Amino acid sequence: MSNQWCFHPYYMINYLLCLMYPMMRYYKLSSDGLNFKDSWGYKRESQLITGLTTLILLRFARYFTNYKKFVNESIFFLKAGSTMVLFLIDIRVTCWYLLACFGKF
Repeated sequence: MSNQWCFHPYYMINYLLCLMYPMMRYYKLSSDGLNFKDSWGYKRESQLITGLTTLILLRFARYFTNYKKFVNESIFFLKAGSTMVLFLIDIRVTCWYLLACFGKF
């Protein structure tokens, strides 16, 4: 039974929260804040996603033997990254996302 920790309702809800941003982008949620390009031609969205991926990979190297701790920190970073990108899209969507993250289920 100890191997089934990843199917706990806490983790299932957090998986859905982490998938909320890609689902929103799939349904064409967009804004001018995401399309801004810096001097090298990278979009802000690409910069945030690349930085987030780098951070998660560095954490994987650190917690290679402790899978549960790696999953917990990855969920935290994914929710923080989703919050930053959603803030660039619309502050109202960000408020709803934060309400879903911090709400008691």
